[in-house]
Amino acid sequence: MVPQEHDLSAMIKRLSYLTGATCLLLALVISLSSCSRITMKRIDTTQDYRALGYPDQRKIARDSRGNLYVAYRKHFRANQKNLYHIFVAKSNDQGASWQILNLGQPIETTGDYMQRVPSIVVDTNDIIHVAWYGQDSRYNGENERQIKYTRSLDGGVSWQPWQNVAPVDGYQGQALWQEHPSMVVNGDQVYIAWQGLDPNNEKASQVRVVRSDDRGATWRPAVVVHSEQRGNRSRPSIIVAPDGQHLWLLAYGGSGTPQQIVWSESFDRGESWTTWQTIAPSPNDQRHLSAALDAQGQLHVVWREISQVDQAQIYYSRLNTDGWLPARAIRPNNLQQSFPSITIGTRGAVWVVWSETEQPIKLPEDDPQTGTIVIFKLQDDAWQEIQAPFEQSGANLYPSLRASDAFQPGAIDLVWLQREDSPNDLPWNIFYSTIPTNW
Repeated sequence: MVPQEHDLSAMIKRLSYLTGATCLLLALVISLSSCSRITMKRIDTTQDYRALGYPDQRKIARDSRGNLYVAYRKHFRANQKNLYHIFVAKSNDQGASWQILNLGQPIETTGDYMQRVPSIVVDTNDIIHVAWYGQDSRYNGENERQIKYTRSLDGGVSWQPWQNVAPVDGYQGQALWQEHPSMVVNGDQVYIAWQGLDPNNEKASQVRVVRSDDRGATWRPAVVVHSEQRGNRSRPSIIVAPDGQHLWLLAYGGSGTPQQIVWSESFDRGESWTTWQTIAPSPNDQRHLSAALDAQGQLHVVWREISQVDQAQIYYSRLNTDGWLPARAIRPNNLQQSFPSITIGTRGAVWVVWSETEQPIKLPEDDPQTGTIVIFKLQDDAWQEIQAPFEQSGANLYPSLRASDAFQPGAIDLVWLQREDSPNDLPWNIFYSTIPTNW
């Protein structure tokens, strides 16, 4: 436990009875404990309780200087309509205070068209990359949403004009939407993976991957990952190995069966992919995954799985040289668990967060209205629950961890949404906290 301020004077007084190294050691413990006292900081407000959804579209990133960036959506009146647009907030003091970049304006200028679900990463040159989906003046059909992208070369002071990285043409009233981009960077390479329909797959979404070899200046043609005429592939997550050649894709999908977590590999920078395979075949519905790669090259994955009694629980598996380990629930209970997020901390510890509630939620779509953030750490193959280092009240939803990267790998950065009163009341608060790795 962290000592309270009124306890410190008594503890310091007792130090006078100790000698040399013992005194120094206890003083150091007190200092470290005091530094671990964490409070949550409000970043901004939003009208959408899903403004930080969904996994694995990461919402928080760091640069090499330790600056934090959070991407989200909220209402803004660009011209005549008050619609959702994409915002980025920045902290240059480890999350103690936040400013809305671009003078409090959206980072895009799409006009009176809805924009949703951003994903943010920062590369080793401190270029900030943001992808999302939405319509625009050219692609403006009812469902004609395209994957959009912009970047900042100066720490978020200015943003380059947005672009549609790989638009799907041929819209003539069909539902050819593109949605839910996830991003990853490796050196000069930037990858975006997403789900969408096209003229050859008008009923089942497929995963597309696009790559930039010059840190987002230009983009190669998109690759469709093993088109499935009868089955969807949804909410993809993309992971890249340190060598830059080896990539993994994960998604959920099905064909007349419950949705299952599936995966594919590429060994040539995403030019070709192995066929989709299931990770943990089950009669239960599996969705909403999050993935992280550790220093040993093991891939860690969590997802939501529904039991036969409509109980939503968070499951975990790991890919090593022997294949996927048997999936297991992290904390079986009688609560509804949803929307996990995963990252790798110090000494290879695996951190997982999710939201859980006693209240019924709509399944299998998952639409919680109330919840509490739960934090678990996997160390030496044992799960340990960590007490949240911040106060929780009301509804706490859609927690998102910073992805494992080279920037302060020991810091576990977390953002989430909180509403004190009824979930139907507005606005929702976007909060930030860090989880001390020594807890």
